[in-house]
Amino acid sequence: MNLEKHTRDSGQHPGWTPELVARRLQEAADTLKRLPDKNRPRPLKASWPDTVQAMAESVFAIANVWGVNIFREREKEKNEATLRPGPPDPGAISRMDRTLPWLTYLDTTKHKALWAWACGCGDRRIAMICGKHRHTIRAWREQSLQIICDNLAKGERQ
Repeated sequence: MNLEKHTRDSGQHPGWTPELVARRLQEAADTLKRLPDKNRPRPLKASWPDTVQAMAESVFAIANVWGVNIFREREKEKNEATLRPGPPDPGAISRMDRTLPWLTYLDTTKHKALWAWACGCGDRRIAMICGKHRHTIRAWREQSLQIICDNLAKGERQ
């Protein structure tokens, strides 16, 4: 999402709309996911004994002789599924830093529901977590985006 032209440091804010606020929140969530996290625990790796390691290598060798690439295809699929997206650009990080405080305009429940939606969680799942109907969650999202738009129009936090 290229929102830079709307948010240059010219001192003027764009005409804030719920759609623009929603895109900025989604971009902030994506940017946060892309940031490196040095405190994240690394997955545990099992160290097999030499005999098990040798057995696995022989199974792969036999599979290659027979022309069966099932094992390698599974490993390739597993590795492709775990690739992380590249790091965000500095402009996206700056926009994220300006966007995250917008959530303080909302009460805690609506704040959490809107952030879960921005992170890609669906209305049904958010509704199950909050104990509400999905139509209520959708209405909360629309109200929350409008509250943020109104506060941004006042020029309190841009």
